[in-house]
Amino acid sequence: MGSIRRCIVTAGAALLLAACNEPPVGPTPTSLVVVQAPSGVGAPGWELIDTLTVQALDESGHPRAGVAVSWTVRQGGGSVASLADETDANGLAAAVWTLGGQAGANIVRASEPVGEYVDFHSTGEAFKVDRLVSQWGIGCGLVDGAIWCWGDYFWGRGDPVSHTEEFGWGDYGPERVAGGPSFLDLSVSPEAMVCGLDAQSAVWCATSTSRTLAPVTGLPQMRDIVGAGYSGHCGLAVSDSTPWCWGTDGLATQLAGIPSLSRVWIDDGAACGLRADSTAICWGRGLLGNGSTGDSPTPVVVNGGHRFVELTVAYGHESCGRTATWEMWCWGVDDDGTSPGLLVEPTLIFTGARAFATWYQMVQVLDLDGNVLRWEGADFGPLQTLTGLAGLPITRLAANNNVACLQQVDDQVTCFDEMFENSSAAGWFSFSPVQPLRQAPLTTR
Repeated sequence: MGSIRRCIVTAGAALLLAACNEPPVGPTPTSLVVVQAPSGVGAPGWELIDTLTVQALDESGHPRAGVAVSWTVRQGGGSVASLADETDANGLAAAVWTLGGQAGANIVRASEPVGEYVDFHSTGEAFKVDRLVSQWGIGCGLVDGAIWCWGDYFWGRGDPVSHTEEFGWGDYGPERVAGGPSFLDLSVSPEAMVCGLDAQSAVWCATSTSRTLAPVTGLPQMRDIVGAGYSGHCGLAVSDSTPWCWGTDGLATQLAGIPSLSRVWIDDGAACGLRADSTAICWGRGLLGNGSTGDSPTPVVVNGGHRFVELTVAYGHESCGRTATWEMWCWGVDDDGTSPGLLVEPTLIFTGARAFATWYQMVQVLDLDGNVLRWEGADFGPLQTLTGLAGLPITRLAANNNVACLQQVDDQVTCFDEMFENSSAAGWFSFSPVQPLRQAPLTTR
């Protein structure tokens, strides 16, 4: 790739010979080789954990310093930021790659002036699950019948020092829970107890102190298992649809005095269920929707005679029901029971709710246009627009109606706060994609 030199005859053969024997002047052949490539898959819109690194070599294979390496996005959007204008003394050049915000193929090219280049490939795709459940700081899902979980509180990994802590945690990506057969349903509790329901209607559970899934003894065949807050898990018996609960102590108990239900939701002493005619009953602590302000150890009928297709219960605070016509009716109370906005019986809060979820003084709704909105407190004041979801095709919330996680139309999972493998900094009070499992990198010449 050297330039052509023309010999000019001058006085003296020696001078002519010297001029014609001078080495050619021009670009020196350079090759680029990959030193570090990223994982073959990463979360859309997020900076990859691996710095892209190439090395410039001369025709003898020695590192070349001072070579200008250009970095350009070829496909997928996003951005790439060079860390230096030229290769260093070891011939190295590096850049940081942030994938485009939508799922799909991403390509970045590193090139040098003579035209040598390499392409880096990564696919934008958050972790995918077939069925999703969540609690605050914990997410779990089924992937081809296997249970995977992630999050800062999973297996008792701990919680942050404070909400102002700057990105010092949140690096717990998806982990497969060992043991058990293939599962059809699952549930998770805040104590990081995760359970699965197999094809024979048997329940298997694992905890932070016993991390292999094992059968729960003393339970009949079960269906519709749900996390029941810190008290454990509950579900309905296949034989008579009565609720049973169990905890980390392994003891299974049938809830006395509760009739047959089509579905049940329980959270730390507050419980509601749907009867065969789709009307709701509630029991336990908090406002139960029957017009009174007292707790009740026995079920009471929720006022209004509404026919609900699903319910949600949150820690003895707000409870809600959704009708087949997308109406969202709620009742509940704040922590100390003194809120002027407390609702002693169902009140129409929202029309156009495709799905909803609750957690400790929060009510969240997925509307018919795919927007996710949230109220905080018991007075159902102004709706909040949540950050981190712009442009994402959200289609459903967690199956247990918890606010922490949600799914896109292609089953990618996004969760609130730092519930992801640490590939870049995420702040509080924003949704972030759950990082996919790392894959072998791919580059092309």
